[in-house]
Amino acid sequence: MGLGRLLALRRAALGLLLALTVGLGLYARGIGSEFLPELNEGGFYVTAVFPSTIALDETRRHVTEMRAAMLELPEVTDVLTHIGRPEDATQAEGPNNAEFFVNLAPESAWRRGASRRSLEAELRAHLADLPGVELNFSQPITDRVFETISGIIGQVVLKVRGQDLAAMTTAADALRERLAAVPGVADLALYQAGSVPQLRIELDREALARRGLAVEDVQTTIRVALGSAVATEVWDGERRHGVALRLPDDVRADPAALRRLVVSEPDRGVTLGEVATISLGPGRAAIWREDFTRFVAVKFNVRGRDLGSTVKEAQAAVGEVPLSEGLQLVWSGEFKNQDRAMRRLALSFPAALAAILGILFLNFGRLRPTLIIAAFLPLACFGAVAGLRLAGELFSVSSAVGCIALLGQVVLSGVVLCGAIDRAAAEDRGSAAIEGPRAALRPVLLTTALALLGLVPAALSHAMGSETQRPFAIAIVSGLLVATPVMLVLLPLLYRGDSRRGGGEP
Repeated sequence: MGLGRLLALRRAALGLLLALTVGLGLYARGIGSEFLPELNEGGFYVTAVFPSTIALDETRRHVTEMRAAMLELPEVTDVLTHIGRPEDATQAEGPNNAEFFVNLAPESAWRRGASRRSLEAELRAHLADLPGVELNFSQPITDRVFETISGIIGQVVLKVRGQDLAAMTTAADALRERLAAVPGVADLALYQAGSVPQLRIELDREALARRGLAVEDVQTTIRVALGSAVATEVWDGERRHGVALRLPDDVRADPAALRRLVVSEPDRGVTLGEVATISLGPGRAAIWREDFTRFVAVKFNVRGRDLGSTVKEAQAAVGEVPLSEGLQLVWSGEFKNQDRAMRRLALSFPAALAAILGILFLNFGRLRPTLIIAAFLPLACFGAVAGLRLAGELFSVSSAVGCIALLGQVVLSGVVLCGAIDRAAAEDRGSAAIEGPRAALRPVLLTTALALLGLVPAALSHAMGSETQRPFAIAIVSGLLVATPVMLVLLPLLYRGDSRRGGGEP
């Protein structure tokens, strides 16, 4: 019999298994990586940041034009606009910030060949003529998740931490120039607050010391003069009202008048101009802080490329930018979550594999069947990743969980096969390597078919919300389609049963 003659070719069978594993592994290496697949929320969330000096009426005019441009796409059903921020919002957005909620029609009504990426590209092309406007394309829930992760609206965020805002901004500009040359980087922008006119009062401590004045007393006088303080109370029937004391508005806005403000006892007559420098100039509308440290952020999204390779190349690009003393670079955003999740999986995957091997050894009581079944596990995992790459998916946390679940199904098939071979050897029914797989063929195919029939619909689905379950299902389906036929053919060549449990090899 042909199979009987192949029993003498164990080394060839082992070499074939090794070649298949290596071949699939080399193909699987080319897959990209991401944290989680992007959800399809049925629309776009577009933010537009205009120059900080723009007037509200001008922003409204541009927003109307942008909304009309978006509605030119036949797939767009409605566009909701939002300028600035509501009074109870936690985001410090000004009138130069506009948000667009772009609702899309069901995919069945889209033009032939249209996709989310192609529609996004069309929207970018329609809005490309606006000078000085920084655009960010995302989705409502995804955008809020990104903001919760890093505090910045962006898929990947590079924060420059320090105390010197000028040095931090200079470094961030240099980083942005380097990141602009990295393929896959989109919506690249320097995330910073705009400038507003500010009144600056810088106290001269030496002058205060010469005049015998305390810094706290002078600061208290300035705080009351500019910000007001309750000096007394008045009663109006049963109501009590506080009476605030502060300088008139025309004096508070006039540096020359503030220099004449007396900050000592009246008899000494020391004015604020004698102990402080007063000036008007632009200042930051807001200063971003994290972990009690100032930061300036550069944010970007990833388009047309996987997250892992893009960030890796971006890290290499920004590594050549020199930083001033006291500045620190911190990567944040979705990439940080991906890195943390993959590190945890790097610990949980070997732990799951060790548990499987331990259970197999306890079941068989011998090392040989345990190692033979374990030899097919890398083939299954590489087959799963190769299937993901062939389907156009990226390797994510969902895919990794699917690979771990796949191991259990492959081990089950291996245990059924080895157990059937042991029983055939115990009953001395001819060649155990032939009779055992013949008896185990139906159980193995049934258990595999049940898993495939349950997961194939999820693997083929492209409906809204299927993005997270599809990689999980594809990993298991493709791994089973690769590992099950190979195991049915090669495992009997490598394992002939236990003589103590029913004949076979020592």
